[in-house]
Amino acid sequence: MSKAKKRLLFTALLLLPIALITVGVRIYLAKTGLWMDRFQDGRAIPVTGLKVNPNGLTNLQGDAKDDFRRLVGAIRAYADKYQRFPDDPRWLIEFTKKWPESTRVTADCFDTPDRKKSDSFNNMDVGFGYLWAYRGPRPDGKPRPVFPGPGERDVWLYTDTYMRSNKTVYKTGAGSTKPEGHYLVAWSDGKVEELPISAYKRTQFHLGSASMGFEGEAGIDENSKVADKAGFSVLGGISPTFPPTKK
Repeated sequence: MSKAKKRLLFTALLLLPIALITVGVRIYLAKTGLWMDRFQDGRAIPVTGLKVNPNGLTNLQGDAKDDFRRLVGAIRAYADKYQRFPDDPRWLIEFTKKWPESTRVTADCFDTPDRKKSDSFNNMDVGFGYLWAYRGPRPDGKPRPVFPGPGERDVWLYTDTYMRSNKTVYKTGAGSTKPEGHYLVAWSDGKVEELPISAYKRTQFHLGSASMGFEGEAGIDENSKVADKAGFSVLGGISPTFPPTKK
């Protein structure tokens, strides 16, 4: 046998265990469901990984700002008149029906077409794409007052519509993220602001339990930590979007 053939045979014998191990691992992962050739929506996962929402921040209308401007103005006016928050945000439609068209709340104000491109959108959507923070307690667990005290600000509603995790999934089931974008937040003083990822905070307030909130709002202190950027998807103490009750 020539030296070239011997080297070829030696190389083949050296690589054989590696190949067998690779095949064995893939078979094991496939049987246990950990190896994924396709994502849950049917898209093929290449060796380099699949970007779950690659075009999430393109061709957006940005109309949520106008919705927030109308909604926070209506909530403030409702609270001033009745000394309480509206239990159901849809009450604001009737409350503002005689207002000028530019400030009136309509059914379209409760969601934005932009959300169809967001990471959190799903087909079970009930048409309420915003998060009604005023319906829950402050991040420290205390009641959220209708009228904040001197120097205090409360978040009344917000959305992660313009946040993207930029998640990539791999055949092994592992994933990676590189968040970008901003939160849109409406405050009790009527301001609507775009806040960065770093403004979304986690605070500890009772026996190790945690709640979420935004930098600058009452109930978030200097000891609050930046929320986990890999799991920023609006979970925690600020009340999530639950379908409003009928009046």
